[in-house]
Amino acid sequence: MNITIRELQIKVAQHMTQPNMKTDDSKLRNIVMQMNMGQGKTLVILPMLAVNLSSSNSSLVRIIVLKSLLPTNHQSLGYKLGGLLNRRIFPFAGRRDMNFNDEQLNQILKRFRQGLCNYDIILTSPHYKKIGLLRKLLSGGRTFEVSYESTEL
Repeated sequence: MNITIRELQIKVAQHMTQPNMKTDDSKLRNIVMQMNMGQGKTLVILPMLAVNLSSSNSSLVRIIVLKSLLPTNHQSLGYKLGGLLNRRIFPFAGRRDMNFNDEQLNQILKRFRQGLCNYDIILTSPHYKKIGLLRKLLSGGRTFEVSYESTEL
């Protein structure tokens, strides 16, 4: 695979991973930037950020894209990150009315733990982010052995 990374793309990726902003808050959690179409957000910058953020087994990276873009982003990220770096892209989808029993929740949590150890990446959409499964997994009602911090791109 041939790839050319432009200077602007490098600067954007660096700024998003190491923001050079003066703030009173020692933990800067969100970065917002705007780029025009065709400047490599999805094909160049997103894979670089995903690899950089998932290079530690202390956080599980979650990429949130529009529901209509899930298939193309999954294919693109799978090709770039899976083929070159052996990173798995785990698509996470569901419906609000889905009910999960404890066994199913434990299987999903086991997959998240594997993803954490293998530096995998979760791909989802805002719609799926709000389903009951995530609320149940992340609620205080249950405790799990492994905690993870998600990073939204």
